[in-house]
Amino acid sequence: MGSVDLVAGRREQGYQRVHNLTVEGIHTYHVMADNTPVLVHNCGGGEVPHFGSYPRPDVGFTGGNKIHYMFDVNGNYTRSW
Repeated sequence: MGSVDLVAGRREQGYQRVHNLTVEGIHTYHVMADNTPVLVHNCGGGEVPHFGSYPRPDVGFTGGNKIHYMFDVNGNYTRSW
């Protein structure tokens, strides 16, 4: 596996309606957004915790322009990538 550099980003706040789709037996898959294939992570169903309004200041960028870490709405570290 390689890495992906983030070449641009912008901060927006608000709430958007989202829908979770679980594909049985598949962890990741691609969907099409216009003519662009987008890799989707299959979360496996069930309730997804509410992470508050994102992006937040504690969702950061590293010097290499990669997303680095994320915290949930209670300030608990959830992951980095």
